[in-house]
Amino acid sequence: MDNKTPPSLHLPASRGSEQREPLLLGYFFQLHPHYHGSRYAITNPRLKKFVATQPVNNFISMSPHGNDLKEGKWGTLDESLDFLGQDAYIMASSNGFLLCASIVEANTRFVICNPVTREFRVLPESPKTYRCVSVAFICKGDYQGFSSMSTVNYEVFVAGITSSETKNIRELQIFSSETDEWNVSCIESPLPFCMGRRSLPGIVLEEMVYWLAGCHFLAYDRSNESVQVLEVPHPEDGDHISPDDVVLEDWLAASNGKLTYACSLLHRLELWVLQDCVGGRANWKLKHSVTHRRMIEHDPTLVRTYDTSNGCTIKGLHPRDPNRVMVHMGGNMYWYDAVAGNLEKIKTSFAPELYLTFPYEFPWSPLE
Repeated sequence: MDNKTPPSLHLPASRGSEQREPLLLGYFFQLHPHYHGSRYAITNPRLKKFVATQPVNNFISMSPHGNDLKEGKWGTLDESLDFLGQDAYIMASSNGFLLCASIVEANTRFVICNPVTREFRVLPESPKTYRCVSVAFICKGDYQGFSSMSTVNYEVFVAGITSSETKNIRELQIFSSETDEWNVSCIESPLPFCMGRRSLPGIVLEEMVYWLAGCHFLAYDRSNESVQVLEVPHPEDGDHISPDDVVLEDWLAASNGKLTYACSLLHRLELWVLQDCVGGRANWKLKHSVTHRRMIEHDPTLVRTYDTSNGCTIKGLHPRDPNRVMVHMGGNMYWYDAVAGNLEKIKTSFAPELYLTFPYEFPWSPLE
């Protein structure tokens, strides 16, 4: 593979108005595997007791369609995922389906399921085992209501992480429902990268797959198996970075068909959109920059109680609106609308700081 001259990446355009937008039904909240897998082995008695009260999975509606789903108008949602067994946890989501994995058979046994129809399929065991993995998942097909798995095609991308070292080469396993088998290949980049990041799934946009990789992101082109390692805004490789510009929390996701990057710094939140990638350089456009103090100014409770030194934790980006970011501040979850400049509280009955989030979308209303 020749990576000496990085090619330009042809990024997908935003979906036009003539195309039907997928519906955001809500979000699955998954207890972090650190707590899920060890909830009965926690040594701190108080923490063990508290974690034991937290459900493993929750579904929070984010739209009227999501409310319909919760009320059973589209079928019966099993948000607990109990039909998969006690040891399954969510790793990614795509178009009404979830990619899950087994805690017991870590990083070798994957399951794809529909939490409404309770249909699921255990994939063949992956040929290689890694200490940890970073995954990506895409599901497409002829959707008729909540479709049978036989009517959709899906691909699972598993990037193996054998250590926390920075390397130029990583192994990539790809499962395709069309071939019903795993293929193993090596991804080689001109620059070293580290994928030992938290449990964020990769993003699949047309022929591209993206992963956060340290202070960079990895762009894998499926059409020609080329790889680029590109910088996110605020690279942490300088000696003269102001403390105010150090990224404390960040998130990479697709929003309205564009790759979007959110980062929380010491005193502010920023939202960026990727314009293009040319000659090995990522061109980002800053869409919004707002201080944490400004974010909370319309919420009297937060103004009284919030300590801005605690920062702002990013929990997700709205898949249809790049101006909306899900944040955790002052013990609560909110949608922050960067255009309107306000916070909308998300009601939860659990401790959201212990959870990972996965958007649950469907191509269109099954009732149509």
